[in-house]
Amino acid sequence: MFLEPAPATTAYSRFEELSRFTDLLERAGRRPCVIDLAGDRWSGKTRMLGDFATIATNAGWKVLGGSAALPTAELLFGVFAHALDDLIRDTNVTSRLLPADRQRLVRVFPALEGAAEGPASVSSSECYHIFVAMRRLLETTDRKEGMLLLLDDMHLADDASVDLLGCLMSHDLDATLSLVIAHRPRQSGPALRILLREGAAQRRVHQIAVGPLSRQSALALLPDDLSDSQREVLVDHAGGNAGLLRAFGELRGLPLRHDGTPVGLPPWLLDRCAAEFHRLSHEGRRVVNAATVLDAPFTLEALRAVAQLDDAVLLDALDELATADILEFVGNVRLLRFTSPALRAAAYLSARPGWLLGAHARVAEILDARSAPVERLARHLAKAPRIDPSRVAVLMDASRNRLWTDPAQAASWCAVAAELSGSLTALSPEQRLLYGKTLALAGPLNRALEVLDSVRRESSAPDRLAAEATRWRAWVWALLGDVEVGRKEVLSAMQSADAQTLVLLDEMLLMLDLDTSEDLTRYDQARWPAAHGHGRAMLAVARMRQGDRSSAETLIEQARPLLAKPPETELVEYLYGLYWLAEADACLGRPDVALGHYTRALRIAEDRGILSCAPHLALGSAMLLLQQGDATGAARHAGYAKRIGESIGSRYLADLADTMEHPIRAAAPHPAGADSPSREPDNRSTSELDMLSEREREIAILVSGGRTNMQIARQLDLSHKTVETYMARIFKKLTVSSRSQVATIVGRFAT
Repeated sequence: MFLEPAPATTAYSRFEELSRFTDLLERAGRRPCVIDLAGDRWSGKTRMLGDFATIATNAGWKVLGGSAALPTAELLFGVFAHALDDLIRDTNVTSRLLPADRQRLVRVFPALEGAAEGPASVSSSECYHIFVAMRRLLETTDRKEGMLLLLDDMHLADDASVDLLGCLMSHDLDATLSLVIAHRPRQSGPALRILLREGAAQRRVHQIAVGPLSRQSALALLPDDLSDSQREVLVDHAGGNAGLLRAFGELRGLPLRHDGTPVGLPPWLLDRCAAEFHRLSHEGRRVVNAATVLDAPFTLEALRAVAQLDDAVLLDALDELATADILEFVGNVRLLRFTSPALRAAAYLSARPGWLLGAHARVAEILDARSAPVERLARHLAKAPRIDPSRVAVLMDASRNRLWTDPAQAASWCAVAAELSGSLTALSPEQRLLYGKTLALAGPLNRALEVLDSVRRESSAPDRLAAEATRWRAWVWALLGDVEVGRKEVLSAMQSADAQTLVLLDEMLLMLDLDTSEDLTRYDQARWPAAHGHGRAMLAVARMRQGDRSSAETLIEQARPLLAKPPETELVEYLYGLYWLAEADACLGRPDVALGHYTRALRIAEDRGILSCAPHLALGSAMLLLQQGDATGAARHAGYAKRIGESIGSRYLADLADTMEHPIRAAAPHPAGADSPSREPDNRSTSELDMLSEREREIAILVSGGRTNMQIARQLDLSHKTVETYMARIFKKLTVSSRSQVATIVGRFAT
C-alpha cells in the first residue's frame, strides 16, 4: 500500500469530511461510489486517504490503493496496475478469470504470470476489451465485503487510466465498489476534469474538498517553542495548507529570507519537490533552476539570459511548468514567479552547485549593468565562482544597508568580504565594526566579541570607533551573562574618552546598571524620539527599583508617546526601550499594557532578524503570561527563548529560559482531584526558606529589599552571572517565577 499511516494528531482529522466519507461508504451499491478528493499540493490529501483506509478497513471493506506518481504509472493503466497489484497476485481471484480476460490483463499487470512489458499503446477495440476484463476482475470480490479503491495523484494519470475510470463510473457492477480520486485540480487534465464535473452533475460523483485548515487547527500543527507573533506569521504564509504548516514548523520559520535566499527545507518536503522536478523535461528543469536565482517576480528576458535557452525552447518549457503548477504568470504574460516559496527553495537546494555558481554570476552581470541596488547585487556576488576583490566595498555597503533588517544576511556578506580581503584585519576598522554589529544582532555572540575586539585593540582606529566597539562588546557580554566584564571594559574605556565618546559609553553603563546615572541630557540631544523614550523608560525602571513610584510614573508617561510614534525603521535600534517600558508598566500593575510592549518589540525583532533581542523579550512575555494564568503561553515563550538563546550562542540566556520550566509546570492546570505540585505563596509555611542554602537565603533577603542583581553582586563581591545562577536556584526551590513572590515569602518569614 502506498498510503501514509493515519496521523495521531486530530489537526489533520477533518471531522466533517470524514463523516461525509463514512456516510457515502455506507450507501455504496451496485453503481460504483466515486469520491472526488480535490486539494492543492501538500494540502493533506494522501493523509486523508490514510484516514479513509482506516475507516473502511474497520468497517470490513477490502482496501486497495495506488498512486499515479509512482514509476508504474508511466505504463498504460499504470495507476490501476499499482492499485490492483495485491488483488492480481491473489490466486483465488485470478483463478476465476476467463482465459480471454486473463490474456488481455497480462498486457496491463506486470504481476500476472507470463506478463510481458506493457504496450506503448493499444487500439480502441483492445481498450474496450481491457475495460471489460477489468470490470470482471473487480467483480471477483465478494459482494458482501466490498472494495475501496484509493487512487492518489490522479492529475498525473495516463489517458488510458482516466478512460478506464470513466468506464467503471458508467456501469453497474456485480460487486460493491467505491473509488476515491485524489488529485490537484490546477494540474488535472481536461479529460479528468470533465469526467468528474459531469459525474457530479449526474450525482454519480461526490465531492470532498481538502480546503485550508481552520486557524485553530493550523496553530495546533505548530511546535511549542514559537512565539505567538511568529506562529501567526507562519499560519498566514501557509494559507491553511497542512503540509506547508508542518514544514514551517520544522524549520521554525519560512523557507526563504526577505530577499528570496533559501533558508532550507525539511528532507521530506525537499524529496517530494525533487520528485516533481524529476518528472520535468531537461529544459523544464533548467528553467526552474534559472528561476530560483531571480528575484520574484522576474521577467522573461532575465529568465532567458540565465537559462541560456532560445525563445522557442523557453516558451515550451514555460508551458510545461505552468501545467505542472510550478511557475505562474503575474499580472501579465511578461512577469513570472513560483507558485509556492517552498518550490523555489526546493529548486535552489536541489540544483547542481556548479550550475548555480554560474547562474549567480550571470545574474550579477545583469544587475551590475542596470546599476541595481547593492543589496541585490551582493546576494549574487557572494555566490559567484569568481569575485573581484574590488567588490568588497559593494558587499560592505550592502551589509550596512541590511544591518537592521537582516543582520544574519549582512554578517554572511561581511564574512565573504573578509575572505576576499585575505583576513579579518585586512578590513578597515569601520568595516570590522560593522561586521561585529551584525554578529551581535544575529549571532554567534562569541564571534562578535572577537571581531569587535579587533577594532577595540586597533591602534589606528579612531577613538569613536574603539568606544563604539567597546559599547557593543559590553552589550554582548550582558547577553552572555557576564555583565561585570562588560562594565569593567566600559569603565576602562571611559578613563581616556573625550566628551562625545563619553556619552556613548555612559549610555551603555546605564543599561548595564540602572543605578549608575540619571542624566537625561544626552537623550534630549539625540536625533530620534525613540532614543529619548529609551532613556526615560530605563530611568523609570531605575526609579521603580529605588521605590520612587511617583517619579517612575512621570518618566513612563514621558516615554510612552516617544516610543509609540516612531516608525519601525527608527524604533528597531531602540527595541530595549519597549523592554524597559514593559518592565515599568508591569511593576506598576499594568500587565496587559506591558505584554503589549513585549509583543510589539518581539514582532519587530523577529521580522528583522534581531535575534539577540528576542530571548529577553520572550522571557518577559512568559513571566507576564504565567502571572496571568496562561501556563501554556508562558511555556511556549520560554521554550522559544531557550531555542533562540542556543542559536545565538548564549548558554546564559538558554539556561535562564530553562529555569522557568519548573514554575510553569507548577502553574499548569491539573485534573480534578489530582495533587497539585505547588501552592500559592500566600499559603506556604515560612519554613520553606529552610530549603535554601545560607547564600541563597542571603540573596533572597536582599531581593526582598529591592536590590538589583548588580547591586547584590557588588555587595557580596560576586559576579553578576553567579547571582543569576543563585536566583535560578531560588526560583526553582521555592517554585516561584518572580522576584516579588520571593519578597512575599521572605516578608512572611520576617514577621
